[in-house]
Amino acid sequence: MSEEIRIAAAQFNKWLELETIRNNALWRVAESISLLKDHLQEALEIATADNGKWQSIQNETISAGFASVVEAIAKLQTPLPPPQRQMKGTVMADYSIPDDQPDGRVTFHLSATDAEGQPITDPAVLATLTFEVASSDENAFAVTLDAEQPDPLNRVGGYHVGAPGQAAVTGNLKDADGNIIGTGTDGFTVTTGKVALGSVSATFDGLAPIGG
Repeated sequence: MSEEIRIAAAQFNKWLELETIRNNALWRVAESISLLKDHLQEALEIATADNGKWQSIQNETISAGFASVVEAIAKLQTPLPPPQRQMKGTVMADYSIPDDQPDGRVTFHLSATDAEGQPITDPAVLATLTFEVASSDENAFAVTLDAEQPDPLNRVGGYHVGAPGQAAVTGNLKDADGNIIGTGTDGFTVTTGKVALGSVSATFDGLAPIGG
């Protein structure tokens, strides 16, 4: 089984630079070995005088070559950092409304950009985006999107105010792969409405109603 690995141009150039360093180091090692072979007799004759100097040069050459190889391999084995996805999140507004507030309409205004922050305007791309809305307490405040959405950047629907309570309504914008690329939340506090109906009853001490 094969695996395809892609690296950025800057990373490839860095790898190429390190590979060149490694190859140069190995060539220096090869040249040293060749020189040692060609002048073995001479080296043996002057070994006593120059042994320390020769050994130092050889060690430095070999160490430098292998150090470059190890460094290059280590860098190649380092996994590439995953692409960073920036998600735009917004706490939009808080509302306090009575529970007898009539039902109404809502429009969610959306936008999308590429990785460089440039606006996406291609209708075909915008059509691949999906938008979802959820309420943390639909008994207090509920939102329902229309089945037909003619404008991909302005999603419309209706809202219904229910019983007193608190609800957070969150809208999530997703790309074609289902990743959330934008999100926003509104907060709603539903209170008791104005007085509309009442009732009256009475209890008289020492008296009992007929048939009671």
